[in-house]
Order: sequence, then C-alpha cells, then structure tokens
Amino acid sequence: MRIKKTTVLLNQLLAGTMLAALAVGSSFTVAKAAADLIAVNGDVRTVDPNTPRAEAFAVENGKFVAVGSSAEIRALADGKTTVLDLAGKTVTPGFIDGHTHLTSGTDYVTGVDLSYIPDKETWLKRIKEADERLPPGVWITGGGWDYTLKEGKLPTKEDIDAVVKDRPVVLRDIDFHSIWVNSKALEIAGVTAKSEVPAGGEIVLDAKTGEPTGILLEGAGDLVTNKQPAYSDKERAEALLQTVKFANSVGLTGVHDMSSIAAVYDYLKLVEDKSLSLRVWYGFFEDNAANIPAAAEDREAVDSRVAASGETKVKGPLLTVGYAKSVVDGVLSTHTAYMLENYSDRTGWKGEPFQSEADLSALIKAANESGFPTAVHAIGDAGVQMTLNAFEKAQSHAKYPNRVEHIEIINPSDIERFKTLGIVASMQPNHATGTIGKYITERVGHERESHA
Repeated sequence: MRIKKTTVLLNQLLAGTMLAALAVGSSFTVAKAAADLIAVNGDVRTVDPNTPRAEAFAVENGKFVAVGSSAEIRALADGKTTVLDLAGKTVTPGFIDGHTHLTSGTDYVTGVDLSYIPDKETWLKRIKEADERLPPGVWITGGGWDYTLKEGKLPTKEDIDAVVKDRPVVLRDIDFHSIWVNSKALEIAGVTAKSEVPAGGEIVLDAKTGEPTGILLEGAGDLVTNKQPAYSDKERAEALLQTVKFANSVGLTGVHDMSSIAAVYDYLKLVEDKSLSLRVWYGFFEDNAANIPAAAEDREAVDSRVAASGETKVKGPLLTVGYAKSVVDGVLSTHTAYMLENYSDRTGWKGEPFQSEADLSALIKAANESGFPTAVHAIGDAGVQMTLNAFEKAQSHAKYPNRVEHIEIINPSDIERFKTLGIVASMQPNHATGTIGKYITERVGHERESHA
C-alpha cells in the first residue's frame, strides 16, 4: 500500500478523476475490486443532498467508486492501492465555469497576462519581458489589463512604444471589449483616425492631436486583430492544452466556452488526441441567422467525431456544440454598454446597440428552431430590455433555456420578465466586483446605481 500525504487540492485528479464530480453519490458503496486510489481523513463535499459531506473516497479505473468514512474506504485498499492522507483538507466536486472564453484566451498563457495587476508600470515590465522572450517577428498578444483598478485613465500607444517599438503589441482588456496596441500594430493594420469601424466600435482619438491613442473599442479592434498572422493547427492545439491544464489546476472540470465556430475544432483535436480534461459546452459567436444551418452541420460533425474517438466511453460527455452566442452592446467602463438614459458622465450619450432588435430576433428564431439555445451579451439596461424583447418575439421551446449574459444594470420593470419568459439571468461575480465600488456611480449616478 503506497501512502501519500497531500497539501494541494488533488491536482492530479483534476485532469481526469474529478470529472466525475463526486456524482457517484455519497453513500458507501462496495467496490467490485480493490481501488487504485483512496483519499482518507478529508473534508469531502459531495453533490448528494442526503449526505453532503464525507471523509473519504475511492477511485478505480479513473472513476469514483465509493464515498464514505475513512474506515469504510480503507477497507477497499490492497497492497497496490495508492493512499492519499488529506489531513483534514477540503475536497470539492469539480467546478463548472458558466461563462468563459478559453479558446480566445490562450494568448494569456503563451503571451502576456496582465490580469488583476493594478499599475501600468508592471504592465510595461511584463510587456518588455515578453519582447525579450519571444522570437523576432512574433506579435505580442494577451492582455487582461484593467485601467479602473488604479490608473483611472486608459493607456496609450506611446506607453507601449516606450518599451517595444519594432514589433506589434495587441493586448485585450479584462473584459475583452477594448484593445490596447502600439504604433507598430496600427501601422501594419493601416488604422487611422478616418478608418471605418462597425456599429458600436470606436477608434479612441487624442483630444489634442486627433490621432489614434492606441485604444480600440469593441469591433474597432478587429481592424488590427484581423491582420494578425494565423497560428498553425499545432500551435493552437498546444496553446489550448496549456490553457486547459491551467483551468484544471484551479479546480475547473467543466466550462461553457464561447468563441468562433472554427475554434471548436481545436477542442476536437484534444479529444481525438485523448488529452481533453474538461467538459466543454460550446457556444459559437453568431449574429447572422443565415449561418445557423452551417453551425448545425458543425454540431453533427463534432458529435460524430467525438463519438468515434471512444473518449466518452471512458470520461463521459466531453464536447458539444451547444448554443449560439450573440452580443448586443459593450461595457460600462468604456461607455459602450447600451443605456435607456444618458450616461451620467457623458452628456448626450446612451451608447448604441451593435445590431438591430429585428436581426437579433431572427437569429434567436433560427437558432432555437435548430435546437440551439441562445446566449446574448447585454450589460446596459437598454441592451437587456432589447434582448428580452427579442426573446419574447422569437424564442421557441427548446431542451435548454435561452439566457442573457452579465446584466450589469437593469430597468426594474424587466426583472419579472426573466421569470415570465423563462430566460436565465446568467450573471458572473466578476461583473459585480469589477464594477460596484469603482466606476458605476460615475457612469449611471446614485439613483440608477440601485439597479446595478
């Protein structure tokens, strides 16, 4: 019997065993053979409401076979069983993140990660380090910067130019709605003050010079990102695998990931390579109802190849093209969220929707009729209201409900509509902690703040 003590949350289980999420039930069950691994003397949380806590569990062939007291579980061991002494540590079921962009965030792993770093000085230090680390000619990408943490104002291209001049730098902000670039990136993309941008997008201009500052809001960022060199299939797969492993390391065993329909095939490669250790409910970005039939074909192709891989027989459900994702507005921090009344700190500006209510309704109708629920990003109260209007007009009965993402501020009259229409209010803690107490009062004033 091999005995080990652990001071971590069973990281080795997160990549496979924890996928079962302690769903075998928490009552003691006799295994048919000696367990490969048992964990004892722990604070084990289960998903069984009748026995929500236990002391130990057993794993055999990569699956949980028993959960119970330490004495009961020890009886399942033999001389070949690995024993983990948890020493009172807590073990939870694997976490499921209901709103992620992992395939869009691989640059954070391979490039620059500025998440939750408050000061620009450290941002620039990290960018300079990436410049020294990466091969010549490679674009510096990544991001996660948040100017509301400390700086109080948006960074500029000159900030990056001071540390990196000769290669493009393209860094998304913490919420993926703004891009900070250097002069080289603007030059390569041919972006000027007169460049056309899609609805809701903006090239932020310097008030004195009238030239781009290096901040591109919403769809304006596509002017630069569309010029980025494409990664090879191998590079994308390797980057995604690193990202998945990081997700596992913090306890994630399931995600609702949202990106392009093309990116789902990167996950599929991991399935076929037998290296995917997340359950992925995949949402594809789409604003055009005419493209839904093609997405349904992708769903069938992915389902067929996942089944052929044989992985689901071992690990259970792994990858499904589950829903459509659309976006109607931006974010409050940069005044791109769509509001019913003017911003308190920008006279005459409410923001504007990224698409019409009619187009959104058409998308919802087509998606629902093809078996795809629809998730819609809506942060401003006008964006939320418009989305609910579209669902009311166009949604049809589906196995899974439609949902509105984020909802940072809402008109009180729309709250009850979520229940009436059967719409899920898909809200994330970061959209509260990242807003309340920072810039929300500036943007909407004290009266509307109670609706945030």
